Amino acid sequence: MLPQDVIFTGTQINYYFVCKTKLWFFSHFIAMESKSDVVKIGKIIHETSYVRKSDRGVIIDDRIGIDFIERNGKIIIHEIKKSNRLEKAHRYQLYYY
Repeated sequence: MLPQDVIFTGTQINYYFVCKTKLWFFSHFIAMESKSDVVKIGKIIHETSYVRKSDRGVIIDDRIGIDFIERNGKIIIHEIKKSNRLEKAHRYQLYYY
């Protein structure tokens, strides 16, 4: 069992399923992709998608960043992704939330 002071982010959960090396770099504050065109495209998609949603960019406990939340009789959490290629990683990120 992990100590209670161990805190993970949603991104770390995602990277665990995507690439353990990427997770290690991210967890040690080493940014390998900041200049990547793929990352830039992802940021543009994130900034321009669902702009009319009122609950965008919800931050919880300084470690969970939810892209947006819908509240139509139930709470639905959304993560905006460029594609569904890494669906398992995306799903586990949402399970963590």
